[in-house]
Order: sequence, then structure tokens, then C-alpha cells
Amino acid sequence: MRARRQLRIVFGIAILQLSVTASLPSQETPKPVMIESFRKGPMRVTEIGYDVTLSEQNPRSRTRVLDTAGQERYVLTFEPQVAGPDDPRFVSWHAALADSRHQMYRNVLAPSLDPLQDKLQVGWLNPSPYAAVGFRAQRVIKVDNFYCLLQVTDYKLATPAGPWLASVTVHVSFANRNPLNSGAENN
Repeated sequence: MRARRQLRIVFGIAILQLSVTASLPSQETPKPVMIESFRKGPMRVTEIGYDVTLSEQNPRSRTRVLDTAGQERYVLTFEPQVAGPDDPRFVSWHAALADSRHQMYRNVLAPSLDPLQDKLQVGWLNPSPYAAVGFRAQRVIKVDNFYCLLQVTDYKLATPAGPWLASVTVHVSFANRNPLNSGAENN
């Protein structure tokens, strides 16, 4: 009888350890994700890299992206997604790259003009374990003849128990060569 009780205790501890381990977020960075935009053309941009921190004090970001001649060609924006109409807590952020010269192209980071065709939704920076793209994954999008890279490098939760975000830091870079093939010659 005593051996049976000890076996139950050991079994219970093992299950508890497995459940705690399974609930901890993975520290590994997910594999990079690369897609091609519906925009195909010769346009190249001025290469740049920077970090943007989004929070309650700074929930939105707007950055001009210049072509190689130094003219504004695109605008990269980050917009917060809130929990609900009466709940202003942040659940994610959405990145979009709009063509400054063609108002109909509000987001050229998508693989299609039809939002229903965007299965990966690389522009959604969503910490949910059910998101199509890992929160910290490197997102590389080929637009025209350049690349846009987005990667969450840091974040803070509003509460330890909830899914709401207090802040997110995103590394952004624009390059005329594929950043996943560093050192290789490519277009």
C-alpha cells in the first residue's frame, strides 16, 4: 500500500513537471519566414536599418522609405490591435507598407491584393502561440526589387498572467539584397 502511494506521488510530480515545462514559452527563435509581395517591379530603396519601440506612450509608428534617388516611395506604419472596443489593451501590432504614389496599394507586404489570400499574415506581430508566424520570427518580404525585414527583438507583457502587450521592439531593415542570403549575390 505504501509503495503504491509513493508511486502515485512520483507519477504526480512527473506530470506536474511536464505540464510546467510545456507551458513555458520557447526561448528559441522561430525559423525565418519569407514571402513575395504581389508587387513585382524594378524599384529599389535606400538601404536602412533601425529599431522601433511601440508602447502605450508610443502606440503607432510611421516611417518614410526612400527610393535610391532619395524620393519618398513608401510609408511603413505600425498600428496597435486592441482587445476590443471597450478594452484598450494591446494584443498585437500590424505592420503595413503603403505605396506613396498609388493610394490603392495600402499594404504591399501582402502576397495578394485579396486579404483572404494572405494565409501567413507576416505583417501581424502577434504573440499568440496560434499565430501563423512565430512572434520572434524574422519576416522577410520581397517587394518589387528590394526586401523588407521585420523582427520582434524584445517585448514586455502588461501582466504576467495575461496575453496583453505593454511594449514591443521591432527591428526593421530595408535592403536591396536578400538578408537571408548574406554574402551571396542575389536580386
